[in-house]
Amino acid sequence: LRTLPGVLPLMRSPRRTPRGFMPSLLPLEDRLTPATFYLDPSTSTGDTVFNAGNPGETTGLTFGTNLFNNLDNALSAASGSIGPDVIQLASGNIPVPNGGGLPYGIFQDVTLNGNGPSVLVPTVNSSNGSTSVLLISNGAAVNLSNLTFDGSGFDVGIGIQYSGFGTAGTLTNVTIRDIDFQGDNTAIALFVSTPDSTGTFTRVDVTNSTISNYGATGIYYALALGTVSGTTITGQNGGTAETYYGIVVDGQTGTGSVTITGSTITGNLGTLTGEPNSAGVLIRSIPLVGPDSIPAVTIFGCQLTGNTTGVLANPNGGDSFVTMRYNNIFGNTTGFDSSGGGTPSQQLTDANWWGTPTGPTNGANPGGTGNPVAGSPVFQPFVTRGPVPVASAATIAAYRIANSTLAETTVNDVTTLVSANPQTL
Repeated sequence: LRTLPGVLPLMRSPRRTPRGFMPSLLPLEDRLTPATFYLDPSTSTGDTVFNAGNPGETTGLTFGTNLFNNLDNALSAASGSIGPDVIQLASGNIPVPNGGGLPYGIFQDVTLNGNGPSVLVPTVNSSNGSTSVLLISNGAAVNLSNLTFDGSGFDVGIGIQYSGFGTAGTLTNVTIRDIDFQGDNTAIALFVSTPDSTGTFTRVDVTNSTISNYGATGIYYALALGTVSGTTITGQNGGTAETYYGIVVDGQTGTGSVTITGSTITGNLGTLTGEPNSAGVLIRSIPLVGPDSIPAVTIFGCQLTGNTTGVLANPNGGDSFVTMRYNNIFGNTTGFDSSGGGTPSQQLTDANWWGTPTGPTNGANPGGTGNPVAGSPVFQPFVTRGPVPVASAATIAAYRIANSTLAETTVNDVTTLVSANPQTL
């Protein structure tokens, strides 16, 4: 995390021909609809069966028309259809052809849907620690579902990267694991970035996924937007030589935010002189981008435990808007830390469970023995009978309604609290 990775690293031209290829479309009544293509590395000329002997087996296909054995050809076939096509992935390893250690680019709307045990794997090592294996860019909307990206056995700078104005996508039931580049504590599992604040921001939503064993950062939003829901992010212990971050949010504009809900973030441990302490969530502004580069982050229904810092805001100065409610924050060295800067009234960390009924350890809360709070955020009232449910919802208000048995807080009840802060609804 010492330097922000290049937003648009050097990439080779795609070997496929995304334009000028028109596959057959499937008729639906009197309309033409996007088609489904099949990718199974075990097939070859003359084969007609996808994923033979495994769940999802499909017969009656034609090799070279709707059945392919490599990602290049499957994407080329999908590029000419109306709307975003679906490429079904077979069980087992699916090589990502990142030749020369450069990013393999996808620049068209498409869904890659795995078969549960479908595993995307690099072909060669990344050329450097800021280079991605899979790059989604040029405004494409690419959805990934029911698959694994596994970097084990390779040097990987960035596993999956979404970048460029208007690029978007979703990750649903996706596992990203073992992302490391030569042990240098810089690798990122999922990197979501926008070049600057002059265009449409990149947005990626992550749902019901698992990210683990990354060299530095699980998910990195750089001038980008998204929601992380129902996801487990597990870091490592760097001791006094390395730092790890579950989610990093570096400043967006006021047009959107990053929301984290119903997720568990744990195991991000370590300190390193000159770097922010390891944290479950690290929130920073980017002063060089402009006055609108102040991040807005909402966290609710989550569990942050076993990190050096649960949530670390503004460690190098600057400002942010942070709203944290109905979270379990315990077992961290520090639960929340905004001592490096930020406007206290914009750091709303009330209605959380800090591990004990007495609330967080902080000079403004005499007798508090829970996870420490550093700085002067708004942390009262706090939940006195926790833990609260770890669950996702569209908004804080929806979470409150869905979990009607929530314990009330000290000082005044949650209804009064939320009414007094309608901006969080």
